[in-house]
Amino acid sequence: MLMKNVLRTLNLSVAAVTACISVTSCTDNRLPQADTQDTTSSSVSEEVPVGGLEAATPTTVDNRPDIVVVVADDMRWDIMSGEGHPFVRTPSIDQFATEAALMENAFVPLAVCSPSRAAILTGREPHLASAPRIAWRNNSFLQTQRTFAEDLQAAGYTTAYIGKWHLGDGSEPKKGFDHWESFDWLGEMFDPVVHINGVPQQFTGYADDILSARADEFMQSQAESNKPVFLMVGLKAPHLQFEHPKRYDNEYADVEIPKPDSYDEDFSVSGKDQTIKNWLGISNFPCGLKCFKGKWDIYIKKHFRAILGLDDSVRTLRSAIAHRKKTDNTLFIYTSDNGYTLGEHGLTEKHMIYEEPIRVPFLIDFPGQQDRGYRFDGLVSTLDIAPTALDYAQVSIPDYMTGRSLRGLIDPEISEDDKRRDWRDELFMVYPKWQVGLRTDRYKYIESLKSAGHIELYDLQSDPNEMQTLHDDPAYVEVLSDMQQRLQSLTEDNQWSRRIKKPVEKMLVSSAIDSSLADQIAQTTSLGSIPDINTVDENGLSWREVERNENGFEIGNNIQENSTVLMALPIEGTHSWDPFVRVFIDTPYESSMYVGGKSLWDNFERRPLDFPNPPITDQRALMILRFDGAGTQAIKLEVEAPEGTIVLPLESDKALATAERSRMVGWLGEWNEEYMCSKKINEDHSAKAEVISW
Repeated sequence: MLMKNVLRTLNLSVAAVTACISVTSCTDNRLPQADTQDTTSSSVSEEVPVGGLEAATPTTVDNRPDIVVVVADDMRWDIMSGEGHPFVRTPSIDQFATEAALMENAFVPLAVCSPSRAAILTGREPHLASAPRIAWRNNSFLQTQRTFAEDLQAAGYTTAYIGKWHLGDGSEPKKGFDHWESFDWLGEMFDPVVHINGVPQQFTGYADDILSARADEFMQSQAESNKPVFLMVGLKAPHLQFEHPKRYDNEYADVEIPKPDSYDEDFSVSGKDQTIKNWLGISNFPCGLKCFKGKWDIYIKKHFRAILGLDDSVRTLRSAIAHRKKTDNTLFIYTSDNGYTLGEHGLTEKHMIYEEPIRVPFLIDFPGQQDRGYRFDGLVSTLDIAPTALDYAQVSIPDYMTGRSLRGLIDPEISEDDKRRDWRDELFMVYPKWQVGLRTDRYKYIESLKSAGHIELYDLQSDPNEMQTLHDDPAYVEVLSDMQQRLQSLTEDNQWSRRIKKPVEKMLVSSAIDSSLADQIAQTTSLGSIPDINTVDENGLSWREVERNENGFEIGNNIQENSTVLMALPIEGTHSWDPFVRVFIDTPYESSMYVGGKSLWDNFERRPLDFPNPPITDQRALMILRFDGAGTQAIKLEVEAPEGTIVLPLESDKALATAERSRMVGWLGEWNEEYMCSKKINEDHSAKAEVISW
């Protein structure tokens, strides 16, 4: 059981792990032990203290099921030995499949880490959950969205999150969770620092071994509690760079693993967009073969070895629920945030809406035993996790959730024909700026957002590997028309529109102030209304309107070294949901952004940035930019948002619906946030480049 103090370093030797049936079945000296440093956090519920404290036990037993959700990172649906994979052996996942239901056609709405995780937590399409792309620290998702964990917590569940968060900084506890264990940003695969309720602790070993053991310890801590438990675990494998437990270093050493049949696919013949291969081609993508000494053999074997470690974690996590003595009264879901392309179509990575990136494993052990070995081939989405969990917890499913509860799929009173008849027959899929489309049971239709007019149509019954588009085949004219009409309806139903970017034309600029006062004044100003021009406000600032010239915004050459100038940009939303506004900034000054009385990021390196993301709450935000020190160069600003979702009140063109394309590509261009094999931006009040394995 978890003790009242921080748990010490987990030190699992390769031999120890190999000798154990699971990490958590090893003897106590191989598991985290208590030391004397207190880890209790103000975010931990006083009624149900967890994460280092003994679990409270209400006098009345709550018979609602426990809920466990495990999310792998980049595991595709077909790398399971039970599904016939020729090389990878996954006995624990296979065993799980015999004890649970397998959703054979499960998909994510967007095949990138942060958006997919936001969809799981909210039950909403990522663009409606303010997370259509990688979520950096202090992002609007954290400030504008409600997760189903909050609903479960409010309904009396003890809630815990353990593992990779990837929706901003994971070092601090998040709303909805009584117990919290995660990383500062993504964390390391070996010897990670895990922040336990906000307190950093150094561990030794492979990250997923540690996380699954920690989850086991948490379930032990709740063994005597009468309250139902919700545990969510974010595993790190097999994400780049496919790091695996050292016990598997020699796996596949003498095995020759062939490249997929479509490895040398010619896009001019198959009809795919060549710009995709220009970016994600396995030979030219910065973290394709280039991260593995240019060798297919190293690349594919490391990925498969990482899956073996993942299978070990599944074994540990499945056994962990036994501590609660509610094995037959637990909803246990295993899936991944997205799939992964391993040489198919000559590509690597995820992102696109082909089968390899968008399709995921989805195993669900419903409470009771009626689901054992059950298979469902209808279209399931990870959007369905949140409403399913709430359904079993007897919590009303919010109207804003676009997913559906899966509970009815194992209802013995409903025939298989009726299940299929009443289930969805299409799924909306998108990767911003590149592809948008839909998938039905048989067909997939894709429109390029990168190459105007480029479309693709696949018959998945005759061409499951998507080797030849049929959009110009006369035999598929009616199918094409139907799919195009369906996509139009889905985009309207999901309130989706293309993201566009335009230069900011007007800003309000303050008089110079002493830098020592700037932080407090910027916070206060960001809580108010739009500053009045040519008047002195309560902080002693006078404001003027400045228009962008060909160089950008010139805020004056008379700013002294210890002075600060504030710039105000009001933004109004046209919808009830936060559209995830991005601000692109190129400045010679040290700078910061404030919204809603908070400092959301700082840029001390004076570099171009594209991740500042002001939250739109109650359909408005007043963004205050702070610029410190002397400088003579102009400040360049652009705003990106879905077409027609925001208004810049200072400008005559009130909506982004008719904005022209960026005129500033030269200074920023396309910044690929996802791979960054050797560097990342760590903008937790800085913009420092760090050499890491991302």
